Amino acid sequence: MRGRVIRMLGLAGLCVGLLAAGAPPEPEAARVAIRERRYEDAARIWEALAAEGDAEALFQLGALYRTGRGVPRDRSRAAALFRAAAERGHTKAIYQVALFYEQGVGVERDPALARQWLEEAARRGDPQAQARLHELGVDPGAAQQALLQAIAQEGGAAVRAAVESGADPAAPGRSGRPLLVEAAERGRLDVVTALIAAGAPVDAAGEDGVAALATAADAGRVPLVRILLEARADPNRRDATGATPLHRAARGGHRIVIGQLLDAGAAVDAADARGGRPIELADAGGHRDATALLREHGAQPPAKLGRTESLGRWATRGRAEEEAYAGWSPLHEAAWRGRVEVVRALLAQGVAVDRADPEGHTPLSRAAARGHAEVVGILLGAGVRPDGAPGGAAPLALAAARGDLASVEALLAGRARPSHESLRASLEGGHALVARRLLRAGARPDGTDVCIAVEAGAAEVLTPLLAAGGPSTGRCDGGHTPLSLAARAADPGAARGLLAAGASPGERTSTGLTPVMVAARSGRVETLGVLLAAGAEVDARGPREETALMMAASAGQRDAVDRLLAAGARVGRRNEEGFAAAELARRAGHEAIAAHLESQARGWRDWL
Repeated sequence: MRGRVIRMLGLAGLCVGLLAAGAPPEPEAARVAIRERRYEDAARIWEALAAEGDAEALFQLGALYRTGRGVPRDRSRAAALFRAAAERGHTKAIYQVALFYEQGVGVERDPALARQWLEEAARRGDPQAQARLHELGVDPGAAQQALLQAIAQEGGAAVRAAVESGADPAAPGRSGRPLLVEAAERGRLDVVTALIAAGAPVDAAGEDGVAALATAADAGRVPLVRILLEARADPNRRDATGATPLHRAARGGHRIVIGQLLDAGAAVDAADARGGRPIELADAGGHRDATALLREHGAQPPAKLGRTESLGRWATRGRAEEEAYAGWSPLHEAAWRGRVEVVRALLAQGVAVDRADPEGHTPLSRAAARGHAEVVGILLGAGVRPDGAPGGAAPLALAAARGDLASVEALLAGRARPSHESLRASLEGGHALVARRLLRAGARPDGTDVCIAVEAGAAEVLTPLLAAGGPSTGRCDGGHTPLSLAARAADPGAARGLLAAGASPGERTSTGLTPVMVAARSGRVETLGVLLAAGAEVDARGPREETALMMAASAGQRDAVDRLLAAGARVGRRNEEGFAAAELARRAGHEAIAAHLESQARGWRDWL
């Protein structure tokens, strides 16, 4: 199919009969003329630019001939101009050619050819083409692929766009597991939030029975667990082994997650298929804080296994386990397992305390990586290097990545250096308490740490992060600013903090979006109110000369539309193609919003 369309794109020979008029004027002059309804002036400018072969000018001139604005209405001429723009790779023009063939406008009706052009536009990422294919009952493969791509690499805004184009958030992902589980595994809060808002079933699981909450609990992702529980994920849902999310959190010693699950009603003594209880998993892993917390919530004491542990070797191993521990000393293994008495006995024998294993870990970094705060303290008391082996894994960064405040405190007391690596690890995990402690200890943020904190949903760490020198403005991944990232978050706290630190409510992303536009398109009404209260311009123009109201209308965000109208947004302003918010809503299939917007136009001032 793609080859056929590309060949069609290569069929030149369209003579559009355009007259050059010296050096072409700037496109901005034509856009201003459109906004001011000086369509004749706009047509003359676009004609001069189109004569130079400019694809955008060909497209815009075609739009004028299609509507009869500034030029005689001539749909055959419009079709020729759109085709000329399509030859030059203009995605919107390719979509218009598809519509003309589908409807027989300016060309002979040809549904098969229209389908090919639609598929080409959809392949290039045009959301309207993807939505139209979905309406036609075509397998929305392009939209679904766009959704998979958004989950893997792009983020929540791209997820919402893919779903609006017809992608199914309840469909399985590339691994065969539910999309929400894959997103939880990646730890992307914005993606998980967008999928839940789009209707992804929160308790869906793969063949192994593992749902998103179990995945988040396994990794100790505190903010993600909070989001899933707020979405009413079942804290007692069992996987194929009979384990609950609490089993997984206990096995990893994730004390904060354990508390979240228990507060949400997790059964403290639930037994898995083998009869194992969460407290036994916590105890077997040497996670004393987790074990104590489970006891505080009524868990019965862990069963004693009744075997004698020898120094550094207390279970019969298979070959795979022998290979996994190859190159480890007995002290490495005892520290990893959290065996306090074995560690003490080995230290009493005078074993080497700072030896690195093949992966660059010292016994201290192994203990820190597992959250064994008591072992960390014992090793520091024995005089180990607090920063680990030169060039190896830093114990403080490993403890920070877990959100293990007790180990972090012990390491700082033992003179571990509060490095930027440690601060970054705590921010990426959303561990606000640890990040705040590291900042107090002297860790210094760089230009992207504020972005990471906002993306991880750690709004409570923003104030100390900004006070320590983290910039409230600048560029984040994907061309966002910190405030534009905060604008798409469910919690308006980050936006408030950034604005209080001096962020401008009018700053723009690399693509020209203001925070108000991001919040409006994402439907973040409370954050939208915060931005508008801070003085953000409600009718600022963005890409394609669209306002926040146009974007909210196109995205079907009725609450955001109402909030913008209440702030004085003009319903009649038009984008560079001459469409107002109501028309954009109707073109996107949101008829109720279109009618609502039309009913709000109270006089001629609304159409300025």
